[in-house]
This record gives sequence, C-alpha cells and structure tokens, in this order.
Amino acid sequence: MVATSGAVRKISKRPIIDPQRRTWCYILDEENWLPGSAINNAGIVMSWYVKNFYADLIDEKTDPYKLMEKWASKIPAGSLGLIFLPFLTGERGPYWNSAARGIVFGLALHHDRGHIAKAIVEGVAFRMKSIYEALCDVAGEPKQIIATGGLMKSDLWTQVCADVLGKTIHRINVEEASSFGAAIMAMKGVGAIKNYDEILSKAVKIVDSFEPIEENKKIYLELYEIYKDLYFKLQNNFRFIAQFQYNKAPSE
Repeated sequence: MVATSGAVRKISKRPIIDPQRRTWCYILDEENWLPGSAINNAGIVMSWYVKNFYADLIDEKTDPYKLMEKWASKIPAGSLGLIFLPFLTGERGPYWNSAARGIVFGLALHHDRGHIAKAIVEGVAFRMKSIYEALCDVAGEPKQIIATGGLMKSDLWTQVCADVLGKTIHRINVEEASSFGAAIMAMKGVGAIKNYDEILSKAVKIVDSFEPIEENKKIYLELYEIYKDLYFKLQNNFRFIAQFQYNKAPSE
C-alpha cells in the first residue's frame, strides 16, 4: 500500500515477530495474523513537493500532481544521478528513526524540477524496498505482490516500484482496499460468511500487472546501495540537525 504513507503486509497463519524489531505483527482474527512494516514518507512527500515547488504552475485547469507525474515520466531511471532520501517526517520501519531528515544527493546543473520529481518517486520506492526486504527476511518471499493505495493508481509509481523491487506488481479492481477488507472482516465476524475466500474469489480480480524493466532494475540495484550507505553514514548528522531544528522552531 502506497498512499500518504506506505506499508507492506503479509497474511500469516501464525504470529511472526522480528527479533530486530524492523516489523510489527497484528492479529486479524482467530485464524490470521498480519506481519508487516510501514513508512511515514510516501504521498506526503509528493504533496510537499507540489505545494512548495509547483505553486506557480497551479491554476483552475492544471492538476499539479498530474503535471509532476508528466514531468517525472520523461526522466530516465536513476534521475541522471539524483538520489532523494525522503525522510521529511522522521521515519518508521525498518529503522524507527525520528531524527532522520530528507537528503537530495547528487544535485547538478543538469537537474531540474522534473528530475527531482522522479527522484522523489524513486526515493519512496527505495523506502518501500527497505521494509519489503525486512518483511521477507522474517516472513519469507511472497507468492505475489498486490498494490493498493492512491499512488498505486499511477502507472509511473507502480512501474518504478516494480523496477526497484525487481518483482512483478499486480493491481486489482478494488479501489478502496482497506474499507473493503474491513467490510469482509465484519461479515466473517458476524457469521455472514465462513471464510474470506467466499468474497475474495468472486469480487477481487487482477486487472493489470507491471513487470520490472531489466535495465531499470540494474540501475536501481546500484543506486539502492548508495541510498543505504548515505542513510547509515549520516546518523550523527541526522541527530544533530533534528535537535537544531527543534531548538530553532518558532514558538506558537
């Protein structure tokens, strides 16, 4: 799920606890558990960027989010060497670091708003990969990946996530997946259905799939290593700048 925030989850018949505390585990019902992990910074980063860097392009006829996607779609994988660490609100999984802050790395004269837009999409996808890897480490590889959430309606976001994960991502015909899931859980809870498959097998269908593009997959494998290296090397600086921001924040 990639929307304002992001998460990866996997249904399990038993509780799965990560000794490293990178993931969490919810109980769904008497038969099912839900291990997973979540990030703070997904669509909220896109909203921040549009609000602060696209305001001059907004009018009654222009959707700034569509404009951002249009420009980002023209930029090749890797954003010509621009890496965005989207820690604008600290971060949750897999490292639970409230002091983490955003980084734009590799900025050069050939970069413009479109490159930054694409780097944001890629940076969020790197974040999703980090929690995906943590969940796979404790719960095993999934049989298939189903995408939900507002940003996964976008072909750009879905394709970049597929390229970064190096996995096929499927989209389904259910637009409000969380509400739909809550409804069928309620149906099972009151005895209207005996199991979820009674509804899922009939109502939920895969409508399209995004295969990773091999050339892009190779590029992202390289950049993902730089992304991780930057994050871990900046731990002391994150703590300092977070404290600096806290001390300098204007009082109400």
